[in-house]
Amino acid sequence: MKTSAKSKLNERGNVIWVSIALFCSLVIFVSISLHITPSHLIALVENFATHHFILVSFFLFFITLLVLRYYYKNTAHSNRKFFLKKKSAEKTSLVTRLSNRVNLDYQTLKSHFIGIHQIDSLVFGFDDVLKDRDSRLKRELDLNKAMKLGNSYKHKVKIYFKDSVSNKHVYTSVWYVSESHVTLKYGVVVPVKSIYQVKF
Repeated sequence: MKTSAKSKLNERGNVIWVSIALFCSLVIFVSISLHITPSHLIALVENFATHHFILVSFFLFFITLLVLRYYYKNTAHSNRKFFLKKKSAEKTSLVTRLSNRVNLDYQTLKSHFIGIHQIDSLVFGFDDVLKDRDSRLKRELDLNKAMKLGNSYKHKVKIYFKDSVSNKHVYTSVWYVSESHVTLKYGVVVPVKSIYQVKF
């Protein structure tokens, strides 16, 4: 009972401190925007009352910093830890996405072109060449788009894939896309798991 009353009192105190900080920040913003302009620069030097106003503004600025410091120290550590974990998770996901993108570009650069009729003689692996969910989703969307372009406009795309030996790409139109296989022109089939990029 006492702890809940104490926590409520602390919350009220924090609200008061934040209100004071916001009020001081507003006063500083208004003073700077209204009094420090090129036309009033000479008046600032000549008018002693304005000097007092500037001193009060600086004083309020330091009070604002002290209040925010006090508020940050009294904030629950769990909230701060959650915020830091969220920031680190976002940073990690950004690094992961960037490294995946660089890896895809590298795989694309080292692939070599083959004719569509040579695909029938290739041997494909069982593992998916794309490791993250976002890349797989993009591949699915790109393949469906390539199928629509191929069936509607006979539009050709570059399909980059990996067989058991090396990276290859073919320039052809996509006829059909299922969950496991892609059917290219002339009925040639490539496993979806072996495809890592589609270029339009």
